[in-house]
Amino acid sequence: AAVRSGVIARASAPIWKPARRFALPVGLLLSSAGGWLLVEGHGMTDPKMMLGLVLVTIGSPFSTFGYLGLIAKWAEATPGPVTVFFARGGTSSLTAYLIQGLIFSLLFSAYGFGYFASLTAAQTIGVAFLVALFSVAFVSFWRIGFQRGPMEAILRRWTYLGAR
Repeated sequence: AAVRSGVIARASAPIWKPARRFALPVGLLLSSAGGWLLVEGHGMTDPKMMLGLVLVTIGSPFSTFGYLGLIAKWAEATPGPVTVFFARGGTSSLTAYLIQGLIFSLLFSAYGFGYFASLTAAQTIGVAFLVALFSVAFVSFWRIGFQRGPMEAILRRWTYLGAR
């Protein structure tokens, strides 16, 4: 319905303002409280941990809606170099996602460096931020020279294989 009505494509749609003002704070509050309970809990059967999972699950749609409102607000502005950088990266999100999966599996699995459950929460968040930044930077720089990301090009060729 949002796509058909054009709300998704219109950054100035009236729905994005309440998304930013109300949904985002609610989502962040619920997710933060849930995250705190998850850290405080001990084991999956601990009631604190279960309540934390419930709060994060309930808060996630609110946060997502709020973040979409922020992206819509950002899209209203005149595109600058940062916007163009992230937009290029966003058009190759499959490649970025696969790069992230590859890096995380190498860092955290037993066949890689084996860092699973050995880093603090702050270290893990830092690693996640750096990996995300690297993957978006890689695909953004890739898109300077190519029309699509490498995985998007492969997927497009495979999708239209029978049409040629």
